[in-house]
Amino acid sequence: MVTKAPRPPPHPFLYFVLFLPFGATAGYVMVTIGYLASKAHIPDGTVAALVAMNTLPHTWKFLWAPAVDALWTGRRWYVSTNLVSSAAIIALGFIPITSGNVGILEVVIFVNGLATTFIGMCTEWLMAHLTPPEQRGRAAGWSQAGNLGGATVGGLGLLIAQRLVALHDGRLWATSEPDRGCVFAFALPYSTEGEEGRKDEDTVGG
Repeated sequence: MVTKAPRPPPHPFLYFVLFLPFGATAGYVMVTIGYLASKAHIPDGTVAALVAMNTLPHTWKFLWAPAVDALWTGRRWYVSTNLVSSAAIIALGFIPITSGNVGILEVVIFVNGLATTFIGMCTEWLMAHLTPPEQRGRAAGWSQAGNLGGATVGGLGLLIAQRLVALHDGRLWATSEPDRGCVFAFALPYSTEGEEGRKDEDTVGG
């Protein structure tokens, strides 16, 4: 009788990758959407409510957490809810950030928050089922690093872009038009001094 060797557990770094979308979408809502709403002169209380809609589903996720174990598989839940979350984030890019659209923004942000509850739970499900006891500490550490790293990517992208443009004496701005969505734009100064210098060198050398 031939027995198959047990499959080795995945490297704990896998959970860093799996948790990245969880943190990235939260950072995008908190920083980028918050910034655009503030620039659109939406009251601070309303902006805070938009951000809170992304967190609200996490308060009640214990109600649907058993579904991850009882229905379907963790992998399928992860893939499908990642697609839902991605669709919600893409949709936010097409919805003008205006006071009149606060209601629809809240719905889309809530849907994203609901989807990310499953992303987190499915990653934890995989950790519980695939990680041996001696690697659980490392797996938990990598998962938290993915959460924080994702939030950095999703939330600080706007800040990084602003800093890079400012270092080159440029400017970065965003506009929101009804029925068209949001546009991020930047402008950098252009100098011909370098080109003129090269032309002079070419002339002298000739």
